[in-house]
Amino acid sequence: MKPTLCGGYDKTTAHYYKRKRDAWQALVAACLLVSAAAVAQMWPVLNDYFMTHLYTISPGSTVPRDAVSFAPTTYAVTILIDPLAAYLQKRVNLRQLSLVAILVETAALVGASFCTSYWQFLICYGVLANSSAVLLMMASLLSAWEWFPDVRGQVTGAILACQAFSRGMWACIGLLFLNPGEQKMIDVDGTGKMFYPSIVGQRVPFFCYVLAGYVFIAGMSGSLLLKRNSIQKLKDKVSFRRTHNSEKARRHSMDAFLTDVGGGPKDYISVRDAVRTK
Repeated sequence: MKPTLCGGYDKTTAHYYKRKRDAWQALVAACLLVSAAAVAQMWPVLNDYFMTHLYTISPGSTVPRDAVSFAPTTYAVTILIDPLAAYLQKRVNLRQLSLVAILVETAALVGASFCTSYWQFLICYGVLANSSAVLLMMASLLSAWEWFPDVRGQVTGAILACQAFSRGMWACIGLLFLNPGEQKMIDVDGTGKMFYPSIVGQRVPFFCYVLAGYVFIAGMSGSLLLKRNSIQKLKDKVSFRRTHNSEKARRHSMDAFLTDVGGGPKDYISVRDAVRTK
């Protein structure tokens, strides 16, 4: 996988090697950003531990089935944030966007440690943290694609692999930290509510602090290393404008033909092809 260094620089020039270094730096930054974003996507693994924590500090405030609404909420947030992220990346500096997302995710994880009800936790972890994760994912992919336009599929696979690795790593760390003795869930009050012992739930706030610290360090490092390929960005913009203008010209010629000659789109296409073959 090699970066595409637009501009025709000779391989003996210092500028060429600088741009090559910038390309790999952008890829490292993208991997750091998605590894920070993956922290907000570990809910399926840590669900029971978070529920135990909420029940420990406020008995009766939550039951395991409350967590069923978490997955639809995160999907809805992703659907709503994706168009917003696509809009912002054209009008806001990606580094600034990623910095704001990192700060929001860090604050959301810290806030999650102070939550006393399931709905508070849902807003902090499911809405705010997940929204920031979507923005970070968008920023990392766009930056890497600009430096590797010819192998975007491979770059996307590498970034997604880094995200999956980070998610799996922190899920394993969470399981080892929260429940080192592998304690089983028990019926805490004889009503069928299955939770872990309270000692397990008491470890959740500190683990949220650990996650927030990792997100801040990895995210800030990725944001500061993030680079845009100005030349490729300009080429993409010019290519889009050419495509847009050619489409407008094609539609105009088709409308003029249908107005002057009559007929339908098939007639226009047949006449156009006949003219091209002459």
